[in-house]
Amino acid sequence: ATVKANGSLSVLVLAWMNKDLPVLDVAAFVDYYLLLGASAIVAIDHTKCTPNPVRDALLASYPGRVVHERTWRCSPSFTMELQLAAYATVITRIAWRLEPEALIMPLDTDEYAVLPSYQMTFGHLRDLMRNLRVCTLFLSWRQFGSSGHVCQPSTSMLNSYTRRAPTLSELPAET
Repeated sequence: ATVKANGSLSVLVLAWMNKDLPVLDVAAFVDYYLLLGASAIVAIDHTKCTPNPVRDALLASYPGRVVHERTWRCSPSFTMELQLAAYATVITRIAWRLEPEALIMPLDTDEYAVLPSYQMTFGHLRDLMRNLRVCTLFLSWRQFGSSGHVCQPSTSMLNSYTRRAPTLSELPAET
């Protein structure tokens, strides 16, 4: 799914950036979602007030595909209400570009949605949801826990958090 000639969007990722992640993690997140079919990514920046010129330059290097929304920099501390207000504001601003059955994915920049097949894209998921007449989908969340870290590691999250918690089906049966 790409941005169509008329500028309409079929798959939109709203990326909530609330941590000062290493720039390579931000690049991995953006590349991952663009590779799997995101038409565009709006990176909603809720990091500290000090600009990060390297991250800013990275996000600017995807013209027409990534919008770096800086309105929420230096906002009060995080609340779910703040995050929802940011999502609502962004969607309201770009609603005219969204296709009627657009797939909108609000995610934190440390969250990766995994599709069931390496051949599947988010465009396929959107089409499947439309064909099944499903308008909302909740993804199962797999907790990675601390992976033994005491503090946030300075290395890539993808390399640092490798030990996930078991899913319900992997837990031992209660006796």
